[in-house]
Amino acid sequence: MKNAVNFKLALGLVSLCFSLVFCFMTVSMAQPGNITVTASGGAGYLPLEDWKDFASSGSLSYCKRDRFGSYLDFRLAFHISEKHGLAVNLEKINVSALRYDVMLYRSETGDITGNAPYYIKWDFEAIPIGLSYEYYPRSTKESICPFFGVGGSFLISKVKARDTFLYNSPLPDPTQRSTRDGNGYGFHVYVGLQSKLTDHLLLISRLRGRYADGMAFTDNERDVKVEFTGVDLTLGIGWRF
Repeated sequence: MKNAVNFKLALGLVSLCFSLVFCFMTVSMAQPGNITVTASGGAGYLPLEDWKDFASSGSLSYCKRDRFGSYLDFRLAFHISEKHGLAVNLEKINVSALRYDVMLYRSETGDITGNAPYYIKWDFEAIPIGLSYEYYPRSTKESICPFFGVGGSFLISKVKARDTFLYNSPLPDPTQRSTRDGNGYGFHVYVGLQSKLTDHLLLISRLRGRYADGMAFTDNERDVKVEFTGVDLTLGIGWRF
């Protein structure tokens, strides 16, 4: 099982390397005016369906998850022609979830003798490295230019868990912390709008839908799922070289 996981991880890394090499080759052949660099920020709807299923399986009293996560995005687009291009993205996604519960103390006869309320907070974080094909129905030299994109990404993910007992803690330290790292993959499609502010300065907005398993290559069956499937909207400034 471990070998299969390592093989999938290696395959993902090799695919990513080939993709980046291809992009660098494209950069070297690109003519002036065919490269756009964009920095964007925004928010996305992340339903955290896998986490919801995990949380509802416990004897919990209350659960809460962020409906929206924060997105930061750095994009490098190579315009192969006026209507076709490739883009490399480096992103950062953050979202959190919370679960309140009560640990019950029972005697040998099964009677409840006490309780210890506590909560668990999960902070999910991912850095997707993506490669996309982009299509521009109009020339990229137009003042306003819509575009469409489709692609995949390799995710470097992390989940931080913090358990805190409010009182009656069974442990000397009422707060316990743990961190889990892993890698996964994702697929995305998006539609965007590029507006020229000057000959080089651009305003770029994008609406994207994504399916992503943040730790697909390294998750264990009983782990909290680290998923980033959702829809996000970002707005940023671009510079065309």
